[in-house]
Amino acid sequence: SSIDTEYDSVWTYDPVAGCPVYMPDGTGNLDKIEQNRGYWIEMNQPGNLIIQGTESDPEPVLLKGGEWNLIGFSSPEPLPIGSVTDPMPDGTCIYTYITEGGKWLKFFKNGPGFFNDLETLEMGQGYWFYVEQDYWMNTKP
Repeated sequence: SSIDTEYDSVWTYDPVAGCPVYMPDGTGNLDKIEQNRGYWIEMNQPGNLIIQGTESDPEPVLLKGGEWNLIGFSSPEPLPIGSVTDPMPDGTCIYTYITEGGKWLKFFKNGPGFFNDLETLEMGQGYWFYVEQDYWMNTKP
């Protein structure tokens, strides 16, 4: 089914280009959807987005150091946060927004356990990652 009349804009983040946006009237500077990139769809009513394409193996994602990185997670199997963050450098921060309940979940590597409430990475979610230096993240389960 289509969400043509159910959204107001689609956004992503790129450290160089800033926040490219696509609007339903065709305006804006976002012109393609890319694997492993995160997207925020501003909905004006509830809807279901069905994405068609060819399934591919998850590829490593380059997280740019000293900047926020918005990535998508495409593995059909949820990944425990530790399997992603254990090899990552100290200082790694991850945020995601859960629309049900309107809550941000977060994880800070080596942060206090009571503060970390993000436990898994799941398909369909966008995640904000911050790392202090460039890092290739493996997203395979």
